[in-house]
Amino acid sequence: MLVSLIICVSLYGCTKKVERENTSRSTQKQAVNKKFQKQLLEDIKQVSPEQDPGLWEEHSKEETLLTSSNGVSKLLGDGTNKIVGYKTYKVPDTWMIDDSHTKDKEQDAVWKLSGKKGWRSYVECYMLPTYVGDIADLTGRRADKTEIADILEKDGLKFSEKDMVTIGETKWHVGLNVSSSNNIVRVTFYYVEPDKGSFNESIQVVHLLAPLNKLKANKENREQFLKDISQTKTMITTFSETKEKEVPAFTDSDRN
Repeated sequence: MLVSLIICVSLYGCTKKVERENTSRSTQKQAVNKKFQKQLLEDIKQVSPEQDPGLWEEHSKEETLLTSSNGVSKLLGDGTNKIVGYKTYKVPDTWMIDDSHTKDKEQDAVWKLSGKKGWRSYVECYMLPTYVGDIADLTGRRADKTEIADILEKDGLKFSEKDMVTIGETKWHVGLNVSSSNNIVRVTFYYVEPDKGSFNESIQVVHLLAPLNKLKANKENREQFLKDISQTKTMITTFSETKEKEVPAFTDSDRN
């Protein structure tokens, strides 16, 4: 019994010491992660769009991304066709569509980017609505800042670090989310189109996702990550003004 008691007391003291040490390590780790994230966001902000006219003029492809319908369906004639809003944009020929995560690339496109030594990242593009309520029964209206924040949160957009960044001639929001448990760094660029009275006005969302462990592994991977950011920023500058086109009403399921 004495031996057992001594062991228990000894273990109790060790346990408390381990708890204190673990708490200390956890606090230090959080501080390191916070510093890492702040520096990473700053690096992301400082990266310029890629300055390679040959890549974007000769070795790129033009794609289409539908704007949010904001719950409005512009039917034509007998209702078999409708008008939808869209934007065109360019991606390098080296970007490949990820079929496993892309059901309709005009609504939600996931692009796969490959680099040296097995590096792989992904860029996702889609639109979110800027209206709340039902426009059809005249209760719909343009969302205010709080409601925009709610729309973003419902889409899962929460950030550990965020700021504003100028891309081309437009100021975009940029947010960072780092998940050690999922081994993911997600950089989100989003732009809330100004209120000009159009039901096609959207929140443009562009994510870049990369593996956290590989990003931290070495300088070469970090440089590749920042190159991917540079290409993503260039892609963002290629978004056109909103256009409209006629599509079959019964085959084009609205995202929003």
